[in-house]
Amino acid sequence: MRNTLSLLVDAASVVGDPELPHLLSFDQVDGLSVEQQVTFIEQPGQDSIAVLGKARTNHVSFAPFHQFKRIAARIAARPGCQFTADVIERALGLSFLARRLGADAVVSPSRSAFGPSDRGLLDVPALVTVAEALALIGAHARQRDTVPLGGTPLLVQQRTEVYPLTAMAIIPNGQDWWSSCVRTASPERQEWLGYAEAVFKRVGQALRGRDGVHEALRVGSGRSAILDALYHFDVVLTSSVGALDALARVAHEVLIEAPGKLTGKDAAWQRDEWRDALGKEAPDVAAVVAPGTRLGSGLRVLTNTRNSIHNIPLDEYLHVERGGHTSSVEHRVMIAPELNQRLRDVGAPLAPFDRHGLHTDRAGTPFLNIAEFAERLLTWTIEIVGELLGAMLSCRQLARGDPLHLPPIRLLERQFCAALARVGTYPCRAGPVGLPAGPSLHRTVMASIHRTHVEIQER
Repeated sequence: MRNTLSLLVDAASVVGDPELPHLLSFDQVDGLSVEQQVTFIEQPGQDSIAVLGKARTNHVSFAPFHQFKRIAARIAARPGCQFTADVIERALGLSFLARRLGADAVVSPSRSAFGPSDRGLLDVPALVTVAEALALIGAHARQRDTVPLGGTPLLVQQRTEVYPLTAMAIIPNGQDWWSSCVRTASPERQEWLGYAEAVFKRVGQALRGRDGVHEALRVGSGRSAILDALYHFDVVLTSSVGALDALARVAHEVLIEAPGKLTGKDAAWQRDEWRDALGKEAPDVAAVVAPGTRLGSGLRVLTNTRNSIHNIPLDEYLHVERGGHTSSVEHRVMIAPELNQRLRDVGAPLAPFDRHGLHTDRAGTPFLNIAEFAERLLTWTIEIVGELLGAMLSCRQLARGDPLHLPPIRLLERQFCAALARVGTYPCRAGPVGLPAGPSLHRTVMASIHRTHVEIQER
């Protein structure tokens, strides 16, 4: 299992990106490699050489570089290509080098230049933008007790503080809403501030679960990686719904002045009776998650998936696909057919679902791209919470909060936390993919299939 993260950066192609200095500042962090010093040397009639590092002491030999030049020229000449041949050439060379070195990704803007027919050129590792590279670093760095946030000199913070602080920084309207809650709470009615604080703590916990999903798939392999990812995915589910439940409790205590027979335990955004009661006094708030709306559908996909922890669990299975000349054996995440149909029903306005990580294979088996699905659920959670906070701020029951005055170092800390979160931007593999089975398992499965096929023919 790899506990390091390695990136190769085409600095010449992303030099204009304002976040490049933040990315490069992580090269001084132990266990992280962000290498921008790469020089390719062509040797006529021989393999080419890549020279890495400021000291130029790391030399790597690989295929003649003129091959990349020829391919890059052909790609750059395609109609609509927005990149010059030298940018594509460096992307090809760095990708080949990254495979040779076992690096995680190449930072280059040129991913859109490559089409489906180029898949063999850039299958692994990924081409990522600067923002996506920061998302990779963030999920990795937040696994540490002391989290490096970047910058020169390096800014660090304890993990116990980073997650709730990041939640406050990335939830739209978060700080203004919290300030209004503090201003509104009277000495005799302060108990609901605990629920308000829980919104940020639980979104932070959901972010921690999402990090765990991606890191499990990045550093692990096969069935164990899938099962580790599912363990962390449960945290995404329970903490995301927990944040929304805590926010519903605040709305009940602050906005509903005549609750009638409803109590705080009835507060839940997906419950029609409670939402109708809220809508009488705060219609703009209730409308955010109304049935049939995009965010309302996202809420119901989230809550229905979360409720699945009481039923058949998501689990790993082997997907086998035989081709004419090739075959694949992958570990994937199976979802119960009943839950699959329910998600498609309650989330109908969000279709097509393959954009969110919900797929069906050729045999009709529903399955999840768990990385995509986790990223989408947390993205919806943050957007839903942010929209609800903004609507609540317009309600007369909430007083206007005091403006926040933080010293520059604290403002920079929040800025870095947000830059490393990038929910919705993490560069996970998209589409109907799982993790490849190990060579020995692949051979065993295919041999079994071949033997069964022969036995059937002999009958």
